[in-house]
Amino acid sequence: MKEILRRPKVTYDDIKYIAEIMENIPNLSFDEDTEYQIEVQVKYEGYIAKAKQIMDRQKKSWMTRKFLKDFDYDGMKG
Repeated sequence: MKEILRRPKVTYDDIKYIAEIMENIPNLSFDEDTEYQIEVQVKYEGYIAKAKQIMDRQKKSWMTRKFLKDFDYDGMKG
């Protein structure tokens, strides 16, 4: 179902309809906001994961620069 939902023109309502006519599929009805979040997260999970990786790298780079800037080099000189 997840792979089908990733397709551009497929919506969560389409998935619910398919689940209703199939056997042994749990009820997929949730409130409107939850269904929207499921659809967005499934459709864009690759983009979201990539954005998180970029943010983690930038945070790590920022933390390293801040640490080096705040490091007391004068105290190291003998």
